[in-house]
Amino acid sequence: IIASTLFLSDIPATLFVPFLSFFAENPGANPYQHFFELGILKSFPYPALMLFIFGLPFLLFSAINAPEILSSLDLILLRAPLLLADILMLVLLVSLQPAKKKLILWLYWASPVVFYINYIHGQLDIIPILLLLISLLLLFKEKLLGSAVLLALALATKSHILIMIPFFLLYIWKRKYGLSSLASFVSALIGVYGLLLLPYGFSEGFFRLVYLAQEQFRLFDLSISFSAGLAFYVVIAVYLYLVFKAFTLRKITKNLLLMFIGVTFTILVTLVRPAQGWYVWSVPFLVFFFSRQKPHLQTLYWAFSALYFVYFFLIPDADIFRVFQLIAPSVAALPTPFAFISSKAFFGADTALGVAFTLLSASLIYIAYLMFKYGIRTSIVFQEKTGIPVIGLAGDSGAGK
Repeated sequence: IIASTLFLSDIPATLFVPFLSFFAENPGANPYQHFFELGILKSFPYPALMLFIFGLPFLLFSAINAPEILSSLDLILLRAPLLLADILMLVLLVSLQPAKKKLILWLYWASPVVFYINYIHGQLDIIPILLLLISLLLLFKEKLLGSAVLLALALATKSHILIMIPFFLLYIWKRKYGLSSLASFVSALIGVYGLLLLPYGFSEGFFRLVYLAQEQFRLFDLSISFSAGLAFYVVIAVYLYLVFKAFTLRKITKNLLLMFIGVTFTILVTLVRPAQGWYVWSVPFLVFFFSRQKPHLQTLYWAFSALYFVYFFLIPDADIFRVFQLIAPSVAALPTPFAFISSKAFFGADTALGVAFTLLSASLIYIAYLMFKYGIRTSIVFQEKTGIPVIGLAGDSGAGK
């Protein structure tokens, strides 16, 4: 709460807060169309449900007709939903593994990456991941309709959730729920998402700000060029490999589904040029994975956390000092580490940035490999029909197992 009221980066200050304030002051208007016409195309690249979640606190305080209070509470109004989502995420992760509560407190609640993204840098990406995790838990409890609704809500907060839908569908199909259940799931998913598009989804402003946001096209940044202008897009190929791998399995367990999603998110933020907030996509799944591993492997998780800050403090538009603009303007005016290194003759700032990104990406690639090896491949072994006999013994305590 203290950090939420003290630190302010440029993204929420210049983009999110003005957008949400306009929504609160003009609830009948289309804020996407308004900011599109102003030419501010990066103001709020999230679908309508994200606007409603974060706009509601602004709307409530605006209704009091006290604009001076609204301006002084901008930060806490923006961060309040993040704090609630953060707490709920912790509760859900503990519910997955109640015996690992203390470890999960360290891995998730004490994560400096999550803390920085939510309460200092100020990105909103924890909301769609929370809704995605709730959808998964409902799916595991065989509440397919509820799972479809929550998945639609997650998709209505950020469009990247779309890449997770094939894994949900494969899980339902492999679990032998039947075509009728699969059709009901898809119908509920499309229906709820369609309803959430109705307020703004068919306006040009919404389409440009959300669906045509520049960040959406980073999937195509990493490619191998061939003759005649052909290109092999690496990220899409890796993603399809994971989908095809899930398709070939006889059965997808709960742990397998969690690991497939975790590996996909981890690979995605590794092979593209990511924003600071994107790394929170994979953190809950990394926590689930590392909480089941031996302590020496958990050091990789903390190494990733350290390398995250090294890289994002070295990027040209780092907000390491800008976040102090409310409480220490003199600190906020300091040059970024990138600018400082560029002004010295020791070595190139671009080289330092490239090394930092390489180390961060290498750590995540190895973590994704471990998740695939221990979380996916070892589970696949026990699905073989021949060559690996498996005997299961079950019974109550003292039954003679």
